[in-house]
Amino acid sequence: MPTRMPSPCSARQPPSALSSRRISSVAVGSTCPRPLRRNGGAACCRRYLIAPCAVLGVLINQDHSSPFEMVWAFSIYLEAVAILPQLFLLQKQGEVENLTSHYVFALGAYRALYLLNWMFRFMTEPDYQQRIVWLSGLVQTALYCDFFYHYYQSKKGGLNKSVKLPV
Repeated sequence: MPTRMPSPCSARQPPSALSSRRISSVAVGSTCPRPLRRNGGAACCRRYLIAPCAVLGVLINQDHSSPFEMVWAFSIYLEAVAILPQLFLLQKQGEVENLTSHYVFALGAYRALYLLNWMFRFMTEPDYQQRIVWLSGLVQTALYCDFFYHYYQSKKGGLNKSVKLPV
């Protein structure tokens, strides 16, 4: 008589919640650098990305009395570093597929164009000051710079070449 495999669903959680949790733990766990994965990928993500952004959101925001401003600042800080797991995964793989490389390049180009927008607004609008947004945008664009360099080096020989990243 064949043994029956236990159901991955528990009585307390619907299958979709369990699936989402499993997918995110596998994705995050495989993208964190090896020394940071001691307690699993989700713990790595919480400890090294989400927690510092939450602390910054509470400490450095535009209005220290408003919880909405704190959450807004947290989201801006988190957006700046949210690409790190993807970049870690791409670097771990060493070679990036065309579609993925074009997608990551488009994400970085979007952020770089935002920097130009902020410069334009600073020069044309009298009281435009968004220091949190500017700093986070600069950090996020700086995180893309290494990828931009390798993307350019790979694509100057033709758009169909894959991007090779140092391992």
